[in-house]
Amino acid sequence: MKVLITGRYQPEYNRNSILLAGLRNIGIDLIEFRYQKKNRQTKIKLEEYDQKVDFIFVPVFMHMDVAFVKRHTTKPLIFDPLISRYMSKAFDYRKVYPYSIRALKNYLKDYIMMKKADIVLADTLQHLKYYQEVIKVNPDKIYILPVGVDISKFYPIKSANIERKFRIGFYGSYIPLHGIEKIVAAARLLEENKDIIFEIVGSGFTEKKIKQQFEKAPSNNLLFKDWVDYTKLNETINTFDICMGIFGDTIKTEVVVPNKIYHYAACGKCIITKDTPAIKEVFVNQKNIILTDGSAENLVEKILQMKKEKNLRENIGLNALKLMQEQYNQDIIAERLIEIYHQNFGKKTL
Repeated sequence: MKVLITGRYQPEYNRNSILLAGLRNIGIDLIEFRYQKKNRQTKIKLEEYDQKVDFIFVPVFMHMDVAFVKRHTTKPLIFDPLISRYMSKAFDYRKVYPYSIRALKNYLKDYIMMKKADIVLADTLQHLKYYQEVIKVNPDKIYILPVGVDISKFYPIKSANIERKFRIGFYGSYIPLHGIEKIVAAARLLEENKDIIFEIVGSGFTEKKIKQQFEKAPSNNLLFKDWVDYTKLNETINTFDICMGIFGDTIKTEVVVPNKIYHYAACGKCIITKDTPAIKEVFVNQKNIILTDGSAENLVEKILQMKKEKNLRENIGLNALKLMQEQYNQDIIAERLIEIYHQNFGKKTL
């Protein structure tokens, strides 16, 4: 089987790299065509590759490539939006008023491109419902494909805790989904616990605001660190005793299971995160994850419980690791993509 991966995409982005690695591992012949411009040369190339493949895959965030690719190809097109532009712009980042012209333009980018694709992927059932109910995508063409994790890149390693302190860790890009302010608030509530330290790794949208607030009232149990190289991320996660998930108050928080959750789990870590419908599609509270009501106070309660109950903490981490290895690794995610294709367009012949 041959698949054309095309658009102005980033192959190194987590969702893309998982699928590309998994597809190669299960024996799919990939043709990657990353173009820079939608011009005549690109059109000719698309028409040429179209004759050689079984289906076409347009990766995440490439809403603006779908119509162009569809116009110059004949094979089934599977689009993996990962996010709704309308949701992100109007309700997560809140860069535009939900009923403004700019919001409408983003809504139409979702609506038109998802309508043109033959298959639209959603990473969770909650996201599927959002596409169906808000973006008005035909539910018969939406299929769930979890994000998953490349377990060759994320896995448990022994890490010496030089400081001998209990480390609460988070990495991310400071987007509203993350609710980092809740983690900071939890750290302040635990200032008197001298053997606990919080570490926030990354940079991004709300970073300046959060750090300015921190500078006005510093806390000696909270460290901010810049982004680490992706190749060092596994090592960084493995230094944490507990990993922080997401605590935002946006629509997006309710419908996604972000990359970091899968990464933490693949490292065998105990994860504490907000109780959401999407998270519960993958994880079970008190078995392979710890869920909170999203408040800093409840987060503190769960942290102290997991610090005290070492056996429970380690078992939750081991169960999370097993879940990733058995149900959400890169090969299983890739196999599911191929199944979606065969379910709609052909026989199963890997």
